Amino acid sequence: MTFQSCAYTHSDSEYAETRDLIRKAAAQSKLPRTWRLASHENWYYASMYLEPREYFTSRVQLWRDDSGKLGGFCIRYYDTTHLVLDPALEKDGALKESMLDWAENHWAGQNGALEVLAYEQDIEQRRLLAGRGYLDEGYVSWLRVYDLTGEIPSAALPPGFHFATLAETGARDERIALEQAVWKRPDLDEAWFRGKSSSPYYSLDWDILAVSPQRELAAFVVVWVDWAQHSAEIDPMGTHPDYRHQGIARAIVVEALQRLAAAGITRLTIESEADPDYPANRLYASLNPVETHRCRRWVKRF
Repeated sequence: MTFQSCAYTHSDSEYAETRDLIRKAAAQSKLPRTWRLASHENWYYASMYLEPREYFTSRVQLWRDDSGKLGGFCIRYYDTTHLVLDPALEKDGALKESMLDWAENHWAGQNGALEVLAYEQDIEQRRLLAGRGYLDEGYVSWLRVYDLTGEIPSAALPPGFHFATLAETGARDERIALEQAVWKRPDLDEAWFRGKSSSPYYSLDWDILAVSPQRELAAFVVVWVDWAQHSAEIDPMGTHPDYRHQGIARAIVVEALQRLAAAGITRLTIESEADPDYPANRLYASLNPVETHRCRRWVKRF
């Protein structure tokens, strides 16, 4: 089977195709994916009111077979290139080679290098990258998978705190201010949140909040739910600097796990930073993941 490289025009139908391919890969592939549903939705919707159309069209390239069916695409996010393939084509080395050829010719010119991610379990992709002259430059993240059909750990908020959802509080301005404070990012403004919250996979009911006795928003966790596949992702979770080291982060993540399990979701994934001493890593490791994957950065310099 042959594939042709095609420009991405960012039409609604093309975006739906790329999203469907991500969901198909997540459902059928045995390997973890570096570009997932929450990544895709955040990439588009959080930027839809902030970036011109060229921002999107310049960062995606499609590969179609002779019938026009989408076999894969590559997407560039910041300085990292992600390859997304139909799971039936994961062993198609020629298609991956074609995608990397295109990316190296079109996306390496800005800084003279191309960065691609690969999980340790993806032996074929690691061999492919090494054979093309990419160098392994170490870990960049962890991905943990949780089985929500089993026992879920317990945790409790400090006295006087309670859980709520953004649907219940309606405190959008306070929610935006909370995320700005967590990440020290004033650019995460109303336009950013208005775009992000318009994704069909975002729900105010799954933007879970921890509220202090003074009715201040102390922490949040955003859950992206794929109801058809009974799966979900947490991306992101954060605690206001004034409320850290009180067990609130663990409590709100456990609350999300319990709500998901009660709603019939069976599988949850959470990605976090590479440093094993990063506080979130200690938290996520303590919640009994059934799978733990480490992702590494591979770089080719020209």
